[in-house]
Amino acid sequence: MDINDFKGISYFRFFVPIVFIICWASMILGPEFITLPYREFGLLVYVYFFLKSTYQLVLMINMVLKGNAAL
Repeated sequence: MDINDFKGISYFRFFVPIVFIICWASMILGPEFITLPYREFGLLVYVYFFLKSTYQLVLMINMVLKGNAAL
């Protein structure tokens, strides 16, 4: 990666740093100022990841069982 790769895209130059700062500010200030919505959003994220990981586990078990049957 070279600095010349980013010539001419000055419009998007501050996009990543601004998103980074907003994420950190949300993590630090979010629970303090908007407790209920922040807690419920966090709970939804945890439930989503739990269901997604459970689904992946079921798929892997299914693949192992079908693989053993095919062998």
